[in-house]
Amino acid sequence: MGDYTAFRRKVIIKEEYKELVELINSGDWEEAVDTYSFLKEYYDIKRSTLIPFSKEDIQDMCNEEGELYLQANPLDWEVDRTYFTNLIGLEWTFITCIKNYADKNHNNKTPIQSFIDVVISEVVNEIIKIQEYYPEDGTPVEYKFENVVAKTNKKAFFSRIFTRKSKKNADKIKVKKIPRKC
Repeated sequence: MGDYTAFRRKVIIKEEYKELVELINSGDWEEAVDTYSFLKEYYDIKRSTLIPFSKEDIQDMCNEEGELYLQANPLDWEVDRTYFTNLIGLEWTFITCIKNYADKNHNNKTPIQSFIDVVISEVVNEIIKIQEYYPEDGTPVEYKFENVVAKTNKKAFFSRIFTRKSKKNADKIKVKKIPRKC
């Protein structure tokens, strides 16, 4: 079985990727990959197309009260509709809950880290909030910028500009600064 990881975020996308985001929000990954070739690397990772839940998935997974069923649910994520998958103007929000296991056939990449490295790094202009929750951690982890980088061809550059921050230990945060090699 295994544990699920909940993942949500709110970002501002680049104007030229509105059509792509609409395809992703609709769950039309094959068309998205055909149109935007940079997605191929991400698309090949197991469970990658489960990020994000499509708008239809969210409708199907909500109960009569509008609460979203999440296998891993910290705090109020199941009722915080501001993070349900949507695109308003250039503000893109989404939520998902997946088994975030490494894909042994693709250099042990996980769907969430690959989404950040491939999709977010290409389509996002500004990050408002990115959070991840794994039940064993006991509290959501929020990613914060260390440095601002416009674009790079280095793989996994987001891992060098984010720090993980646990809300539970906000006053005792250990920040791991990773030098920028761009």
